[in-house]
Amino acid sequence: MPVFLSTNLAQDIALPRNVPSSDKEPEHEIEHSEVTEIIPKCCEFDNQINLLSEAYHLVYGGPINLLYDSPDLTEIKTPMNNTVLHIAALHGNDEIVTLIIEHAPKLLFKFNKNNDSVLHVAARGGHISTVQKLLATYANFERHVIKMAWLEYTKNVDDLEDYDGMSNMLEFVRKENAQGNTMLHEAMLCGNKYIGRDMIFQVCELHKTKDKCCYEYALDIVNDEKQSVLYLAVENEDEGAVKLILEKCPENDDKPEGLSPVVAAIMKRNQGNKILLFFIFVE
Repeated sequence: MPVFLSTNLAQDIALPRNVPSSDKEPEHEIEHSEVTEIIPKCCEFDNQINLLSEAYHLVYGGPINLLYDSPDLTEIKTPMNNTVLHIAALHGNDEIVTLIIEHAPKLLFKFNKNNDSVLHVAARGGHISTVQKLLATYANFERHVIKMAWLEYTKNVDDLEDYDGMSNMLEFVRKENAQGNTMLHEAMLCGNKYIGRDMIFQVCELHKTKDKCCYEYALDIVNDEKQSVLYLAVENEDEGAVKLILEKCPENDDKPEGLSPVVAAIMKRNQGNKILLFFIFVE
């Protein structure tokens, strides 16, 4: 029986964009102050299990001791199916993220009702360090529990020989949610312009394979609005991300799919003129 987090506090982050508010399910928001007030208490707990239990009890009104009152962390979710790992990733709490993964690695492969992975919500919140931690965990094929969680997710538990941590990690990088967004799209859509959106590519680049890299995805995958990651980078006037994508994308790659980023650059006038030069010189 799933344990649902208290709906009067839990922030359901699975709402589609650009949907009239009357058509959405009611949002249940966490006050940021409530979360940040908990974080300084981290050092006061000798037992990190108690920290996790205390934090989620204070914020969500759930069980006082998660591991005893609800031994399976995978059963704890909001009405929109956000897990405790989704919520920790959304707020960029790397210590809690690490702790949850240690005790419930299966949560790495859970999706909410918007088909968001934990990578989607971490990128949406602009938490690059959390994205980096999650990617490193997906790619850690040496850890048996991660390997088994992946094989259970893919329903190939007996296929240990075919397990490839790097390829599996990239599959999650290109996973699309209900709006057709990958985690790279979500990073470009993040409203915090100070996060350095180009950093997410540099983090992904640490985990590339011989034949695939995140820069290809920036050109090839379009969301439901026909926007590639490159298009969104141009539209958001993110000079660093545009320059990095154009410099690093494979030379033999075709032109970007979907809406033209060149048109977006032209429409942006002042900053767009500088970005437009990138396209000219790269060509």
